[in-house]
This record gives sequence, C-alpha cells and structure tokens, in this order.
Amino acid sequence: MVGATKTARLKSSKALNLWHAGWAARPAKPQRVMDFAAAQSTVRLLLTCFFLLTGNSAAADSRTDWEALSAQQQNLLAPLKPRWEQLPEKHRLQILKRSRQWRQLPEKKQEKIRQKLTRLAQMPPEKRRKLLKRLKQFKSLKPEQRQKIKEIRRWFRSLPPEQKQRLRQLWRQRQ
Repeated sequence: MVGATKTARLKSSKALNLWHAGWAARPAKPQRVMDFAAAQSTVRLLLTCFFLLTGNSAAADSRTDWEALSAQQQNLLAPLKPRWEQLPEKHRLQILKRSRQWRQLPEKKQEKIRQKLTRLAQMPPEKRRKLLKRLKQFKSLKPEQRQKIKEIRRWFRSLPPEQKQRLRQLWRQRQ
C-alpha cells in the first residue's frame, strides 16, 4: 500500500510539473461568439497559414498563377487571393502542396483540424500568443522530452474530473 501511495504522489508530482510547464492546460471555452461566416473565413485563413508554415519543400506544380488554380483550390485559398501574386513563388508552391495534402485527409481529420483552428481563432489574442509560444517551445524539445510530456498528458487526461481539479488547484497554489 505504501508503494501505491508513493506512485500516486509521483504521478501527481509529474502532473503538477506538466501543468507548471503549461502543456496540459486546455483552452477555456471561448467567451466571444463569432458568426458562422466570420468563423469560416477565419478557419480558411488559419488553414492557409497552416499550409504555409508547415511546408518546407516545394511542390511539383510549375504554374502558381491564381487563374491556373483549380476551382477547389481557389475556394480553399480564397482568403489569400488579394495578396496571392505578392507571395514568393516558394510560398505559393508550399501552400499548393499543403492544399493537396489537405484534400487527401479523411473528412474526420479535416473536421478535427477545423474545430481546433476555430477554437484558436476565437481565443483572445494574448491567450493565443501564449499557446503558440508554448507550442513552439514544445516543438523545440528533444523527441524524448516531447514523448514524456505526451505520456504525462495522456495520464492526466485519463484521471477522473475530481482528481484533475484537485491537481489544478495544487498547481495554482504553487504559483
């Protein structure tokens, strides 16, 4: 029984450290409500930025003029139309590559990404900046460290709500 208590304390300590690092914090429910058209436009813009920022190699397309894009591509990339021609060729190619990858994703995966991006768009700017900063820090960690954080996060998510709340309160007291 003593070993079990020690293990529980160790897991609690890991969760507190995780919370202290800010990785297990889930974004609060949005306070502002966006109308559907604004949310859809914001999601499109965020998806476009996702395509732009996550790409690191050029696609095989040789023509990146707006008129050369398919109707589906133009629809998806519509938020970029006003500045499409000003984007460097390299960025346009990356965006087109990511748009092809997007179309190949299963619908459930696309919907999950849309929901996350909508939540991100609805966050207050300061909270969004902090979240993106923590994400950047997380990505800069060594793979072993990232894996450890993911394991602790999975463990935390598996806890009953009362225990999660207790750990959150302990974490807040330490601050």
